[in-house]
Amino acid sequence: MVPQAKAGKIRLLATTGTARSPLTPDVPTAREGGLAGFEFATWFAIVAPAGTPRAVVDRLNAEIIKAVNLPDVREQLQTAGYVIYGSTPEQLTEAISDGLARMGKIIRDANIKAE
Repeated sequence: MVPQAKAGKIRLLATTGTARSPLTPDVPTAREGGLAGFEFATWFAIVAPAGTPRAVVDRLNAEIIKAVNLPDVREQLQTAGYVIYGSTPEQLTEAISDGLARMGKIIRDANIKAE
């Protein structure tokens, strides 16, 4: 659970993902709270330069997945409030593309301009 919520310092009203967080299963999603279509997730990824040989990418991916699944690493990340998902390079590429498209639409629809 989020440390501040566990300590009673804040009250969680909703999560922003498409599903309830395993860290806070009693907290509804924003969609469940009435915000139809709402989703906003943050994530972290490790990327390699374009042109990195596939064998190197696959090895790095396998080692990173192993590392985040070590019990002590997993526990520390979860204590900090992270939900750990390992993915393939293709799933990461898709997540980046989808996120850029979604944010691009929000920016266009709201007529947001850089200053």
